Amino acid sequence: MTLLTGELMTLVNSIIRDDDVTLASYPRSGNTWVRFFLANLIFPNVEWNYLSLNYVMPDVYTEVPLSKTGTIPRVMKSHEQYLPRYKKAIFLHRDPRDVVISFYDYRVKVSKKQLTFEEFFEMFLVGEVIFGKWDEHVNSWLDADVEKITISYDDMYHTPHVAFEVIANFVGWKHSAEELALSINKSSFDKYKGTVKSFVDKFNLDTAFSGGVSGKTGEWRNKLTVEQNERIIGAFGDTMKRVDYLEK
Repeated sequence: MTLLTGELMTLVNSIIRDDDVTLASYPRSGNTWVRFFLANLIFPNVEWNYLSLNYVMPDVYTEVPLSKTGTIPRVMKSHEQYLPRYKKAIFLHRDPRDVVISFYDYRVKVSKKQLTFEEFFEMFLVGEVIFGKWDEHVNSWLDADVEKITISYDDMYHTPHVAFEVIANFVGWKHSAEELALSINKSSFDKYKGTVKSFVDKFNLDTAFSGGVSGKTGEWRNKLTVEQNERIIGAFGDTMKRVDYLEK
């Protein structure tokens, strides 16, 4: 499922430049965290927050001139499936069992609607959520014939120095080894969560902006039932094997 239809599709096609780097992911898969790292890399003296990131790394629906982003190439956020208009991309993915937990937490806080996890779980399995089914989204990017790197949320969480260096080198912004190390340190998971939490508290915003439940990996082991785990594997197992969440 894509939100890009009609006039919106035309808008995105007009906004995206051939030299843009699309930072693509299904929701709740680390997109904001990576933007936080990249912002620290290129503007190390700025204290970034959830909203200010959008000025330098906006989503693909927002026209922001190069003079405003301050970077060439621009990095543009997208939760959409792959589209041919995207010429270069960083694709982030996360275990769908962790995604559904974080997505539910975010969905309930944002919508303010009474919805049980069990109800949302059923919607997630069949793609009755924004941006559709997890496996269709992931497969669209894995199969995309485009210059790209693929990074897992688990790798960012467990080996951030490796994952973020790969991302920085792919984007191609000039940086020294010292600048890279500083940005990685400023963008550690705990500091990222703390920065966003401070922003949420300061402006009394909804805690949905804090990044889901906790942002940790493997939470599904404590939160999903055996049956729910089996049903996700039944629905998405082939794709989970492609990205090493299951043994092949």
